Amino acid sequence: MSQSVCYSEQDMKRFSVIQQALVAALSTAVAAKMLGLSRRQVFRLKASVRRHGAAGVRHGNHGHTPANAKPRYLQQRVVGIYRKDCFDFNFAHFTETLADEFAINLSRETVRSWLRAEGLGPKPHHGHHHRRRRERQAQFGTMLFLDGSPHLWLGPELPMLTLMLSTDDATGIPLYGLFAPQESRDACFMVLYHVFRRYGLPNSLYLDRASQFTTTRHGGRSCQMLWK
Repeated sequence: MSQSVCYSEQDMKRFSVIQQALVAALSTAVAAKMLGLSRRQVFRLKASVRRHGAAGVRHGNHGHTPANAKPRYLQQRVVGIYRKDCFDFNFAHFTETLADEFAINLSRETVRSWLRAEGLGPKPHHGHHHRRRRERQAQFGTMLFLDGSPHLWLGPELPMLTLMLSTDDATGIPLYGLFAPQESRDACFMVLYHVFRRYGLPNSLYLDRASQFTTTRHGGRSCQMLWK
């Protein structure tokens, strides 16, 4: 006798949206916005639905100990995962990784408090003024976003690399990326070269405020040369 499976309203909404994404009726970026998920989570849901059908959208912690119980062993496990595999992640990235990779669904504040209690996590920044949220552009290709993300992308046994990635600001679609030893002008120009060759020139280019790039007279001349 087959076991009956109950689906929540959220499960059914996810399944409907993911089905549309699978047949290209919706882009991954739009599906992510509709579901309140990251693009990476939507990619995982699409793969899961291909394999398992509607069952693939069920919440990640089905069959697992509820995270809201927050037993001591769960806290110890989370701290252990951070120390071993994710020591250079920020709180938001680590919280998302716990949900995606380990089926541990916790709030970012819970994760932050657990890690802070152990002296872990990125150092808090003080003295910064409140930043007004920047509105995204309305049309694809109007503005490019360029950022570098240092991480142990190939595992803890290999050196840290920086992912240099350019994305479209309006849609969040990744356009071109490469791995480099660190953020550098050459890596930046290589990414932009490939993006410009394929998509043409944008109206503007936005660098993350936390980026290690700095503006100099020499760098400004180089950017003008690249833009021509």
